Amino acid sequence: AGQVSTMDLFGIFGKKEEGSKEQKPSGFDQNNSVKDRLYAQEKLIEKSESYCDLMYTLIEKDVLSVETQTFANNMAGSRSTIGVMIKGVTLDNLLTGGPAANSKKLAKGDVIVKVDGKVCTSDNVLDLLRGEDVPGSLVVLTMQRNREEFEVALARMATGELADKKKMFEFFTALKDHAVKQQDKHVASIVDESIVLWTNMLEADAVHDQTIVDNVQAMQQEGIIFVKKLKELLAQLRAGYLEDMKFFQQLADDLQSEKGNKDLLEKLQKENAEMREEIDRLKAAEGLLKSRDEEIERLKQQLREEEQSRSRAETELKSLRDEHMKCDDIIKQLRSELEMSKSRVKLGASAPRNPRCGVGIVFAKDESDQVLDGKVFVQSLVPGGAAAESKQIQQNDVLQKIDGKAMSDLQEVFNNLVGMEGTEVTLELLRGAQVFTVKLNRKPANTTQLV
Repeated sequence: AGQVSTMDLFGIFGKKEEGSKEQKPSGFDQNNSVKDRLYAQEKLIEKSESYCDLMYTLIEKDVLSVETQTFANNMAGSRSTIGVMIKGVTLDNLLTGGPAANSKKLAKGDVIVKVDGKVCTSDNVLDLLRGEDVPGSLVVLTMQRNREEFEVALARMATGELADKKKMFEFFTALKDHAVKQQDKHVASIVDESIVLWTNMLEADAVHDQTIVDNVQAMQQEGIIFVKKLKELLAQLRAGYLEDMKFFQQLADDLQSEKGNKDLLEKLQKENAEMREEIDRLKAAEGLLKSRDEEIERLKQQLREEEQSRSRAETELKSLRDEHMKCDDIIKQLRSELEMSKSRVKLGASAPRNPRCGVGIVFAKDESDQVLDGKVFVQSLVPGGAAAESKQIQQNDVLQKIDGKAMSDLQEVFNNLVGMEGTEVTLELLRGAQVFTVKLNRKPANTTQLV
């Protein structure tokens, strides 16, 4: 709002303060009449009320809202996640910003005992954690830490919201697994430090952003309260204006009848003084609006500084990625040197074999199925496993024997299937009325999965 000019009511009697310069309302004659001045005051009040409405709209606007686009990269095809990396039934990592990390109750190394009251194993933990795969649905985990059990309730999050973070963790995990296989402790240590640094940066950004949001929202609330008070002041001013209209109408009537000129002069002087006070109050309100604008500008500057800080953090992250690429080149070089060394060696000791390998079959047993009648059958084949690669075994094939030994329960099947890497196992299966035999070699499988 512009400066409010002082109204000289004495102009109707031909008396003006020295040096006073008043702007006449457009559309009126040059006679400084009371009617013209009241009209100007009414327009000033209307304009001030319009500015108040505009300021209220601007303050209420969500200045922090940003339209974003989520890039989903869900290799497993799930729509929801609780944001953890697991190995078997043990938490291997927590994704920053995910439900598990946000709960502040879970930590790396915790063991999942039950999911929604159901006992879980490395075979069924993924299905139990995923549940109906609906973002926002609740899941209750029974965890074990230092032999003590406790429960944690989490709300599943849409997988797309953690897609980029998931991709980074998969990258870190793959790089570390590769370094461990190559027995490169230096690269593995660099990956661990990178994960810690990246996680700390994400947490620091989250704290920074929340602080700015809290400050802006507090400023908005203060601004709303201030504008409401200003509107109340304008309402009082309008009420005074209406009283002035009544007064000056009576004054005009009295002037026309040429009565009470002296009393009217005193009343005019009093009303003029009151109007000057109202103008001073409006000027004070204008000063408050100016200070509020300066505060908003300071907040915008702070937001710009935060954006610059985030840009620097992204530059540092890019530098870190470049270092990772260098590590990858070193790994490729080491791998090439290893291949060359293998070609030179004519005789050498064989690599140690994994004593806990299977054939990539998930067996199940359903006592309620009238067709299978409690028999052990093939529920699914693990992609990349020995059974899947043989292409001889199908889903719902009934297991008869392992190495000539009849099988009756799942634990017995597990104990006889698991063995030394590369060893042979013979399965006797039933499909329809046909009995057939399949020989498979045990091989290891990757046990680290993302839920």
